[in-house]
Amino acid sequence: MNTVVPRKQQKRSLPYILLLPALAVCVCLQLGIAALVPQGFLAALISLFKAPGYASYPYNTSMQVTLFSSPTMLYAGTVPDSFALRTGDGTAVQKVPERLFAVYKDILYTSTFTADLQGGATLLRALSESDGKLLWSYSFENLNNVQLVDGILYLNKAETWQQQGLLQALDPESGRLLWQYQCSSQDCYVGSPQALNGTAYVEVQESAASALLALRISDGSPLWRVASYADSIQPLLTTDRLLMQTSSDTVTSYSAIDGRLLWQKRLSPANTGRLRTISNGSVCIIQTSTALYALRLDSGSLLWQWQGSPTGIKLSDTEVYLAEPAGLLALNASSGQKMWQQAYPSWAASSAKTTSADQGNTILGASNGMIYTLVKGDQNGFAAYALFAFRAVDGQMTWQHRFTLATGPGISMPPGEQSIVAGSDMEALLVGNSVYVISYLAVTTILPVHFTISLTSALSSFFNTTTFTLTAQSIDAQTGNVRWHTQQVEQFHVA
Repeated sequence: MNTVVPRKQQKRSLPYILLLPALAVCVCLQLGIAALVPQGFLAALISLFKAPGYASYPYNTSMQVTLFSSPTMLYAGTVPDSFALRTGDGTAVQKVPERLFAVYKDILYTSTFTADLQGGATLLRALSESDGKLLWSYSFENLNNVQLVDGILYLNKAETWQQQGLLQALDPESGRLLWQYQCSSQDCYVGSPQALNGTAYVEVQESAASALLALRISDGSPLWRVASYADSIQPLLTTDRLLMQTSSDTVTSYSAIDGRLLWQKRLSPANTGRLRTISNGSVCIIQTSTALYALRLDSGSLLWQWQGSPTGIKLSDTEVYLAEPAGLLALNASSGQKMWQQAYPSWAASSAKTTSADQGNTILGASNGMIYTLVKGDQNGFAAYALFAFRAVDGQMTWQHRFTLATGPGISMPPGEQSIVAGSDMEALLVGNSVYVISYLAVTTILPVHFTISLTSALSSFFNTTTFTLTAQSIDAQTGNVRWHTQQVEQFHVA
């Protein structure tokens, strides 16, 4: 039986036929370029079988903004470039072609994760802030985390895939290894440290048991250790004691000096999740999955209990501020009595309900007699962010700002092209009388020929272009007026 193809369908098929030679040329070009870079050759072969419009970034690449400051500079760590902005006017003083995670003694510290078929490695670099000169760099495999704590760079590493944990301490100015601590067992993980008065406190998780370990910062020698709960978050370190979860429903206080048991409190009803803790030096707040418990820090005695699960907590000397999907609540820190409650506008409350507790409402802090919150949500494929300022005395809202960022592929482009939002995020930082807001949006424009995207791939492409936009604002914390507004826009090809 013969099938007759209508003329309209024949005409419609013609452009697709013309695309075949273009696709063949694209394949040859990519394989030719890959041949010059052997480690990327197999990855290029695999990428040819990916569906059109598929976007892949390196495994574990964070799409969030890291925001911190010094008295004169604002630092935004993003992918693919980080920026040092002048706090006075937002001028970009330094651009760093990697993710910036710390600044110490006029040295910028960056980390970049790269991956191929053989595995992945993280490149750490120390750069002079004044001229961008490279001071030192190291490449580490199986690096779980790196952070700067009290003038020491700590690296959490897994020596093998069986998780034989390793904690290394580096001199941040020279990159020299100061000391290291390694687990005795094969299946072990060393957590990120906290530091106080010459002692580093780390959690060591093993298959059979977990413990809190105190190490001398000068040489890494163990001082003492106590048993801990395997599925707990990082202990709370105060001026002279550690507060940590020791079972599913028990909180224990230890001396930070010698590990001596100070007190222990069992919470009711039993909680099967992780307990979160916060303290102001005299009162500690324990958050379970269903309730808050206020305890005296010196004795562990119960002051008050509150039913609920807020997405954010801020504790001052006299008040407890709770961020909820619908608004902000203030309680007396000593009695738990409600002082005031303020609702967000309906659009902010509805969008915040779609966001998890780890990503939702955040209390930035208190300053100038006001409390500041950042609300993150989602509306119609766009990230809906809002910044609010409330009077601390009565909860009256004094000002607000609203922001939106695209999160999906719903961006209109010229005919024949496709756009993908590779990443977007917004963070805010309260510093004195200023609120700094940083947002970024990475949008990749793709021609319908072939498209795999990797920020760290050795290949380059003439068909895929990513536009990276970093927007920075300085807002007067008292009035809500925008002091300055700047944008950094870059375009680059990715493969």
